[in-house]
Amino acid sequence: MITTALIQKLKQGNVSEDTQKTGQRVQALWHTASATQKQSICDVSGNARPTIYGIVKTGRISVKLLLVMSQFFHVDPLYLTGQVDSPGAHSEAEAEKLLSRLGYDKLLIEQENAVRHAQRETAKSKKTAA
Repeated sequence: MITTALIQKLKQGNVSEDTQKTGQRVQALWHTASATQKQSICDVSGNARPTIYGIVKTGRISVKLLLVMSQFFHVDPLYLTGQVDSPGAHSEAEAEKLLSRLGYDKLLIEQENAVRHAQRETAKSKKTAA
């Protein structure tokens, strides 16, 4: 599960495979987004709107913004990087595979452990409350 906490730990380096496609696709999706969606993307990623416009101009996208945009626009992250031509749909499993391929295995394991710990704590508190 990719959470906001995990997203905040991701690096800002470029992961675009085809900068021209990335710029065009981000621009098209950004123009169709509502003001609320745009603000949410900026809030979750921790980036300002000028960063988004920079992606449109340069075609360079960070893994952090890639995952956030993929989630909010419900498209395959590989579509945004220019690796596939079909927008597909966002999938947690595919996003995790991408993170693993980019070297974020340790963060994924930490996130999984944190989720399990939170679930155990919730179960314990329910037992004591009953």
